[in-house]
Amino acid sequence: MGKKIKNYLNKNSFIKNILLLVGGTSLGQLIVFLSSPILTRIYSPEDMGILGTFTALFTICVVFASLRFEMAIPLPKKDVEAAKIVMLCVYILLIVTFILTVVIIFAGNQLLDIFNMNSLKPFIWLLPLSIVGVGLYQIFEWWAVRKKTYSILSKTKVTQSSFMVITQIIMGIFNYKPIGLLIGSIIGYMGGSNKLAIPFIKEYFNQIKKTKYQDYLVTLKKYARFSGFSLGSGMLNNTSQQLPVILLGSFYGIGVAGFFSLTIKVIGMPTLLISRSVGKVYLGEISAMKNSENKNLKKLFVNTTIKLGLLGIVPFIILGLIAPTIFEILFGTEWSTAGYYLRYLSIMYFLQFVISPVAQTMIIFERTELQFYYDIIRFVLSVGSLVIPHYLGMDVAVTLLIYSITMSIMYVINLIMNYSILKGACK
Repeated sequence: MGKKIKNYLNKNSFIKNILLLVGGTSLGQLIVFLSSPILTRIYSPEDMGILGTFTALFTICVVFASLRFEMAIPLPKKDVEAAKIVMLCVYILLIVTFILTVVIIFAGNQLLDIFNMNSLKPFIWLLPLSIVGVGLYQIFEWWAVRKKTYSILSKTKVTQSSFMVITQIIMGIFNYKPIGLLIGSIIGYMGGSNKLAIPFIKEYFNQIKKTKYQDYLVTLKKYARFSGFSLGSGMLNNTSQQLPVILLGSFYGIGVAGFFSLTIKVIGMPTLLISRSVGKVYLGEISAMKNSENKNLKKLFVNTTIKLGLLGIVPFIILGLIAPTIFEILFGTEWSTAGYYLRYLSIMYFLQFVISPVAQTMIIFERTELQFYYDIIRFVLSVGSLVIPHYLGMDVAVTLLIYSITMSIMYVINLIMNYSILKGACK
């Protein structure tokens, strides 16, 4: 039996690569999940709210880290051209981080006042450090996707989660709250970057030394249109996903943001990371198939969607039914509220899990302008589904339910759009 499975995986590289990357991501998220009952007994909902708000702000800002040029790394046919994109991304990251640092020094507190995020003032100096850490990881993560070194990439996911959890627990025990949560997250973001970067540096160090800045300008110009729409889409997409934490904290208090952040930490983030891991393998496979003019693109799209749906349907139904009880048992009585939040959000998280991996089809066929227009509509609707119920006097539960339904509809629309583009390209 084991031999049959091994032979099947050797023949089906797509499934094998998914299992490698998802396996590492899942193990990393299992570490985070198992640590959560400890962390919720060390840190308060308010502490978790500060972490959630910081993470939301950081996730919005990190879109600008390398202006989304990193997503173009798998696209060139030749590795030499892709290596130029990698270095271009590194230089952009350094420039963006410098600009962000200057903005924080001279206007950081004023900007936080405008968005009612005063709880972050003591910790805003950590933001540039976070951007550098995750920016470097993202760049070399996409290089690993191009080279299909999924085993190394998988190991870094475990490293990141381990470093993060250990740091957060130790600093919490010594009463460094809530900064222990933040520093642990930053260390987690950086974990494993060296393992991804060193093989690239060894192979392309000589080329990097010889490359002139004019070559980088040519590369910048060549992929500027790709980056432009992709940057806009990424900013809108990330903002749509992170705004609930910021707005809920602003509307209903930092404690509510903490409850919502726990649902993201325990379910939302693992769901997103696993689906993104599948998405990276999907992106690498479909890019290679497109470059080789393989005609099985639609089959890959449909099979990926169906298999993810079958994999996720039962766990999400169970969560939707008994989440409050699970949260109370695992995390303590004061955290049962987060379980009720998850009940309202379970359908949205299920559709995110299923659809997010194949949502990059538009990028492969360079229809980034459609993705951009979609993300504008999604952003407007996500903000409206949170702001309007609040100003109509609805409580947080109703607001979350409206938000979940709205985002679920948008995920289905996204699936239809991507399949239509793929179907048209395969004619």
